Amino acid sequence: MTAGAPQATWICSDCGVIGPAAGDCGACGKGPLVDASQPVVREYLLEDDVRRREKHRQRLLWLTVIVMVSSYFGGCMMGNLKVAATLASIQGILALIFVSFALWFVLQKVFPAKSKFDFLKR
Repeated sequence: MTAGAPQATWICSDCGVIGPAAGDCGACGKGPLVDASQPVVREYLLEDDVRRREKHRQRLLWLTVIVMVSSYFGGCMMGNLKVAATLASIQGILALIFVSFALWFVLQKVFPAKSKFDFLKR
């Protein structure tokens, strides 16, 4: 290897563990170790992290929607018609949307998406 050539960094594309050389991952046994010193591979791994974070955010959003809709229908079934009538108005719907987004924001802070390849951003 020449003095100016970048050192090869072998990373498992599945679990994110850094390996000593090319081959299969010794930690998870699933994926091959890829050379992260290549710009194309580095870009792919960083895009994979972005996709993983977006998928995590979408799961939390759906969880929030399910919790809020269940709470609304649960309140309606409990016989509290005053609460149901209030939430059925425009102000009630806006309040449910606001609370949903607030809960989604809190869940994202409490359960952040883990990045496997954050160290590649340098």
